[in-house]
Amino acid sequence: MSDQLDSSLDMRQRPKLLPLQPKFTFAFISIICTVVFTIIFLWLYYSLLSSLPFKRFGVIDSSREAQREFALAASQYVVWVGLTGFLQFAAFVCGAVSISMFYYRAYSNLYTCEIKGLTFSPGMAVGWFYIPLVNLVMPLIVSNQLWKASRLVKNGNYDGTWQNERTNPKIIFWYISFAAFILWYFYCISRIMSAAMVMSTEYGPDAFMNRELMAFNAMISFFKLVFIGFGISITLQGLFMILFTKEITEAQDQATAQAGI
Repeated sequence: MSDQLDSSLDMRQRPKLLPLQPKFTFAFISIICTVVFTIIFLWLYYSLLSSLPFKRFGVIDSSREAQREFALAASQYVVWVGLTGFLQFAAFVCGAVSISMFYYRAYSNLYTCEIKGLTFSPGMAVGWFYIPLVNLVMPLIVSNQLWKASRLVKNGNYDGTWQNERTNPKIIFWYISFAAFILWYFYCISRIMSAAMVMSTEYGPDAFMNRELMAFNAMISFFKLVFIGFGISITLQGLFMILFTKEITEAQDQATAQAGI
């Protein structure tokens, strides 16, 4: 009887945590919408690109017949490409906002529990995602720390050492897909520059006289490469982020339920 009373008292003394489920639900819906709109956008976009009258080295056939065929084909896709592109961007922004809110609340809960050894404030846990260059590494460290510390909260072991917890492989896979997109982006840039050098060698300086044509060719080459990588990367990022943030949500909300809040 005494043990049950002490246990009940200990549960009531646990700190009150802010619920994560609403933030997770918002993030989940935003991420799913982003992935779906990305897939639709890619399908429409490449249907449009397939109708372009390309010649060697990406130079567009400027004949009237070719341009007439392209205009007819493009009219079937351009509106839907623009609409799905806008919806994709809007869903991506919503996802970024919801994930930022999720990380801020989750880290605030850790400080409420007075977890020791945390190296980021709630604000900086979010801010590292938006600082160029360092956001290539810091999101991995922030997410790993948040997941490990949340496991202590789940078990009610607020004085424990979260650093000894194992690393969640879902976070590693999420980071690999994120880093892969960054590397793919720079690879695409190098390919575009290489294509420009080939055109200069093949056609001479006159190939660059028509700036509008060069700009259009560069845009097509860029999007063909980037959006393939972007579509694959954002799908994998969304999947793995949903999985490990779900575990963080369950850990912290379970601690709240155990405390009888």
